[in-house]
Amino acid sequence: DLLYIGGGFPEVYASLLEKNKPLKKDIKKKYEGGLKIYAECGGLIYLSERVIAFDGGEYMMAGLIDGYVEMYRRPVGHGYVYLSTIKDNPLTSLNQSLVGHEFHHSRLVLKEDVDFAFKVERGYGVDGIHDGVMKENLLAMYTHIHVLHNAEVFRKLMMWPHMSQR
Repeated sequence: DLLYIGGGFPEVYASLLEKNKPLKKDIKKKYEGGLKIYAECGGLIYLSERVIAFDGGEYMMAGLIDGYVEMYRRPVGHGYVYLSTIKDNPLTSLNQSLVGHEFHHSRLVLKEDVDFAFKVERGYGVDGIHDGVMKENLLAMYTHIHVLHNAEVFRKLMMWPHMSQR
C-alpha cells in the first residue's frame, strides 16, 4: 500500500488536524508497520511534529518527521522548481532531474540531520539547497511534481509498495 498526502493549506485547518488523533495514530501505526508514504507540501507539513502558526499558536501534527514547521506571512518558496537527484528514492534514480513548482509560506526546521533525495537547482525546497526528506519508508517534499513532465516518476512511485525493501 501507498499513502499519498497531497498539498493544501494544513495551517488553515491546523486545529482540526491536531484534534483528529485517531487519524494521526492510524497513520503512525501503519507507517511503523511498513506503509510507504509520499507527501507533497501540505503533506510534508502534516507529517512534521507541529506547526507554529502566524499568531504563534502551536498545533501538533502527525509527528513522523523530526522537526517543526514555522509559518510566514510571505512566501518562502514560490515558482518553478528544478531538482536533481542526489540519492536514489521512490521517485527517481541518482542524477535524474525533476520539474515541479512550490508555493509555501513555511519553513521546515529539522531537529537532526536527514537524508535528502534532491538538490534544488532552482527554487527553495526545504532549506534552499535540498528537498525530499527521506526517512525509512517515507518521502516528503515541498515540491509539487508536474505529472506531464515526469510521467515515468509516477510509474516508479506506484511500484514502490511492491518492492521488498522498506
